[in-house]
Amino acid sequence: MPTEVILVIRWRSRQEWKSISPQLLEDIECQFGSQMGNTHYKIVESLEYQVLETLP
Repeated sequence: MPTEVILVIRWRSRQEWKSISPQLLEDIECQFGSQMGNTHYKIVESLEYQVLETLP
């Protein structure tokens, strides 16, 4: 049985990502919990990285 979920989310910009309202984040968290069967889970790691364009 899987015990870990890895999510990779790509945003157009960091500003767009950081502009999400706390209320929307709370609503999404509730929806996620509901889809997971309201079982106990925790976020064990969260990372942010910037994709750099390469030169030709």
